[in-house]
Amino acid sequence: MKKRSEKSSGNGFADLGFPNSEQELVKAKLTVEIYRPLKARGLTQTEAAKLLGTTQAQMSALMRCRPVSVSVGRLMEFLTILGQDVELTQRETEVLKWAREGKSRWETSVILKVSEETVKFHMENALQKLKAVNRAQAVAIAMEHDLLKA
Repeated sequence: MKKRSEKSSGNGFADLGFPNSEQELVKAKLTVEIYRPLKARGLTQTEAAKLLGTTQAQMSALMRCRPVSVSVGRLMEFLTILGQDVELTQRETEVLKWAREGKSRWETSVILKVSEETVKFHMENALQKLKAVNRAQAVAIAMEHDLLKA
């Protein structure tokens, strides 16, 4: 009997048909980044909840990687409290600002007088730092955390 398999899209939530799969993937990545320092500190769920300003019940769900009632913004706040601030370089901030204005990679490269590959490089770094899965989400997260100051 042959086993049937499919190649993953890279997002298990999308592969399984979850609604809002991109947001769920971002939340999962952020949850792992929160879990690591909490585990390393050896905090109980009650202690972690107090530190992060949330409830033990929410902390329990988070530690089981089920942050269903927690927004991406709140997860980013938890990272900040844990000393895991996201810092963007000047160039990453510039490419996100131009993306916010609706500029393409090519248009941004012309404006900044750099190659398209340079714009792509800095956008990919920003996506990774912000745990975003696309440009629009990176811009939204950066704006939510006031990382694109004028």
